[in-house]
Amino acid sequence: FIMAKQVEQLEKEKKELQERLKNQEKKIDYFERAKRLEEIPLIKTAYEEQRVHDMELWEQQEEERITTLQLEREKALEHKSRLSRMLEDRDLFEARLKASRRTVYE
Repeated sequence: FIMAKQVEQLEKEKKELQERLKNQEKKIDYFERAKRLEEIPLIKTAYEEQRVHDMELWEQQEEERITTLQLEREKALEHKSRLSRMLEDRDLFEARLKASRRTVYE
């Protein structure tokens, strides 16, 4: 009889423990859901701010890239015009060199 009472008491305690754990699980679940519901707008605004910041950064980098390319192109055109003045001298030198080599070869 005492053994049956102890078993019954243990089962009752086990059941109470299960019930407390279940209630605690519900509280934690409700708390997490509420926290997520509060976080969602904050996450959305943070994402939007980050997107705007990234877009501004990209535009700034793109402007810098375009400016750099324009400067490089201007320098290349300056080099081309400077070197084009030497084109006649190069052709003349090349023609003389070919002629002298041709006479040596023949």
